[in-house]
Parts: sequence; structure tokens; C-alpha cells
Amino acid sequence: MNPYFALESPPSLSGWTALSALTDPALLRERAARTCSSLGGGPQRAAASVDFLGVASRVTSPALLSLVESGTTRALSLETVWWRDAVPGPMRLAVTASSRSASLVDAVVTPVLVPLLETYAVTFALSRQVLWGNVASALNGAAMQLGVAPVVAALLSAPPLAGTARSLPPRFRRNSCCLLYRFAGVGTCGDCVLG
Repeated sequence: MNPYFALESPPSLSGWTALSALTDPALLRERAARTCSSLGGGPQRAAASVDFLGVASRVTSPALLSLVESGTTRALSLETVWWRDAVPGPMRLAVTASSRSASLVDAVVTPVLVPLLETYAVTFALSRQVLWGNVASALNGAAMQLGVAPVVAALLSAPPLAGTARSLPPRFRRNSCCLLYRFAGVGTCGDCVLG
């Protein structure tokens, strides 16, 4: 559909980095600095939140597409998902091995997003409520592209995502702010609690 939904199977992993590298605070600071620069400068914490939103969107979008198409999704891990920057555009993702699961939370959220969320939270003193809201926004964005609002509404009604939405899809409004508004001239995202 678009690059957010792509998972590659490259013949070589040369130039790719395991997603587990994103649990390194030094690497996250570099990513936040690049995000901050691309948005015209602003607080590092806000840039880190926006960067995590991008990562969450890339990880959840192909998983949701697979769940909708087949009823299952690949069970991913930080060691079997690889990334590389794509400029312009979202980061590219590749998968080297996976099993199948009928639960997006068990397959992707718990093994991949929870440890990344914790690293972003600790490294940048970011609220976990904000970061969980970013996961909810990422899922809602994918749902709007796929036209599957009820699937995501169900995900956002159960742990660990329960409470992240003020209103569920298709009229999604998150319960926290991703901090995008902290960048001059950018405004707020379409599902911001401030909007």
C-alpha cells in the first residue's frame, strides 16, 4: 500500500541494523537529534516522542495488514527485525525469521514495542502515557489506511492499550499528546488530545 506496510527480505543484511540497537541510549539520542533537525529544531524530548511514533508506525503497520489479510501476524523480536534509514520516507524494515500469531499484542507490541518504549522513556524522561499514546496513534493511522477501524478499536479497548484513547476509531482521539506541537509552525497531529 505504502512504505509503512512493507517488510523486506533482503538477500544480505549488509547496511542493516537489528532493531535491538534501538535500546542503546546513545543511538536514540542520535536519532532524536536528526528528527529534531528535520522538524526545524525544538526540544529533544519532543523529537524523541515523534521519532518513537515513527518507529511504532513502521512496526505496527505491516503487522496490522497481515492480521487483517490472514487472521495472523508475524511474531517479531528485536533480534529478527532489522532497519535502515530511508531518506526521504519512513525507515525500512526487514525480517529474518518469524513464527505466526493471532495476537498483534503478543506478536509485536509486547516483544518489540514495550522494550523500545521503556528505553525511550528512560533515555529522554518521557511519559509512558505519551509513548503508549504514540502506539495507539500508530495503530489508528494504519487502520485508517486499511479501513479497519473496528479491529483497532478492539485493540485499544484491551490491555496494554486500554486508556490510550479518549475516543475509539473511527473517531479516534488520543488521551495524550505526542508533543509535535512543540516544533514551531508544525501544529498538532490529527488525533491530538489538544485539537
